[in-house]
Amino acid sequence: MNPVFQVNLDTSSITEVIQAAVAQEFAKQSFINKLPTFLRRSDLKELLGVGDTKVTEIFNRQDFPVCRELGHPFVLSELFIQWVKDHTDWVEENASESLIRKSGVA
Repeated sequence: MNPVFQVNLDTSSITEVIQAAVAQEFAKQSFINKLPTFLRRSDLKELLGVGDTKVTEIFNRQDFPVCRELGHPFVLSELFIQWVKDHTDWVEENASESLIRKSGVA
């Protein structure tokens, strides 16, 4: 019986792909860990490369996790990262309906 297809695994190529994926994840985590705990308007302007108008628009969204209780408005970096993940178009375009409902996105 002849095989329908044959799989040749090149372990060095697989190792390179895995190492690149791990390095990319470490780079993301490193970037996130370097963010200040509290992001002010000026931090978001620089981080996102936007102006005052866009930052004001973001800070005034009802679903944006801004804190105004301590004088100047700010957002916790951790909550900002989660908000961005939750509001990325990719989630709505590529996640199944059950996953979107389960995670509370949309």
